[in-house]
Amino acid sequence: WQEYLTLARKYDEMELILDIMPAIYPEFNIEFTPAIIRGQAYYTGLIFECFDVNPDNPRSLFGGGRFDDLLDLYGKKAPAIGLAPGDTTIHHFLENWDLYPKNLTKVKRVGILPKSLADIKEVYEVIIPKIISENKTFEIDYEYDRTANKRYETLKKRGCDDVIEM
Repeated sequence: WQEYLTLARKYDEMELILDIMPAIYPEFNIEFTPAIIRGQAYYTGLIFECFDVNPDNPRSLFGGGRFDDLLDLYGKKAPAIGLAPGDTTIHHFLENWDLYPKNLTKVKRVGILPKSLADIKEVYEVIIPKIISENKTFEIDYEYDRTANKRYETLKKRGCDDVIEM
């Protein structure tokens, strides 16, 4: 990798990261790896991933990169960098380092099965506020073309404790 590292240092952005970041955050292990590939075509420069040091959690906690041209889609021009976490890897991180609160309880999840788009107003004005007031989470199945039984089964597989059929 030494030849890649030498090549990387020719770019100001990489020089900054490889030299200054370890000085600012000495507790972080910053490593240059030219083999990382991210599938999004909008990246215009550096891409990165962040990993947990616990060997029981080898997948990336979050990843991101530079995407200067992405805002062009909205008629804006600005340099940009962003990242997104992975929910499963964050869960493993919290579990592996015993960081979940000790009094954490499972929140009930309610599935909602509207029959058609016409039911959505009631879902958002009546049903969801009631679910939220009961400190529950919800998931809505919008696949109206599937049978009610299939939709119900899908919501149960996704962890819904109860299902509201309309």
